[in-house]
Amino acid sequence: RIAKPDTTHRSSLERTTESRWQSYLARRDDETVNRIKTGIQPLDENDIWLQKQQLVGIQADTKIGKSWIAWKCASKAFEEGHKVLLISPELSALEMGIRSDVILSKLFGYTLSYQSIQRGDPAIGDEYKSYLESIAANKEDRWIQYDQVFNMKPSPSELDTVITQESPDVVIVDGIYLLRSDEKLTAAWEQIRSISISLKSLAVKHNVLVYATNQINRHGAQKSQENDGEPPPPTDTAYGFDFARTVDVLIGLGARSLEDTTRKINVP
Repeated sequence: RIAKPDTTHRSSLERTTESRWQSYLARRDDETVNRIKTGIQPLDENDIWLQKQQLVGIQADTKIGKSWIAWKCASKAFEEGHKVLLISPELSALEMGIRSDVILSKLFGYTLSYQSIQRGDPAIGDEYKSYLESIAANKEDRWIQYDQVFNMKPSPSELDTVITQESPDVVIVDGIYLLRSDEKLTAAWEQIRSISISLKSLAVKHNVLVYATNQINRHGAQKSQENDGEPPPPTDTAYGFDFARTVDVLIGLGARSLEDTTRKINVP
């Protein structure tokens, strides 16, 4: 039996000139048609153009703020009318909820902190209640969170099911190192390579922008501290170089210390 070739992603260069022209006009007249901004001023004001079908990597040492940057990018997409899907095997539902409240509250003009919500600080009670009422008034379900997908180590195929169900525009995968490959692989670098390729495939298949966070290796962490918190290069990606190879855009974060309120960002 001869299998019928899959032509889903086939196109003729000569026969698609009009669609490419119309796409160009849309970008020329209104960049928000295609561009999805990060909400991070140095990136948005320069030639960092993010759009659907891309895989964007965010890498840094532990506790530097990878998840916070990912949430910040999600909030900007949300602000511009996109539906976002956040998946974090690393965080509990409570932690995800507080983090989202802190990030989204800024869009509504509030100044809530993670610590004050976590501690149940009486001083922010009225402000927090007011913010929650603002969120509750929005019934569009454009901010969807999963602290687990089927199990603590979901596979790309399981993410595929959730993305199909939710139909988002932007997907945040917080902790690619906490996923498991659909293939039977044992080495960590093989698994990360397989997962990275799968996430890129999901971005194309579902026409979504995917952000994925990852760690840097011990050498990169040490070098960053020695260089006044400069973001590590792609070669210092944890679990092998394939994550950096696969992503369309790689955002590196650095800080002089965990207490430093400033983060350095690099897009190599």
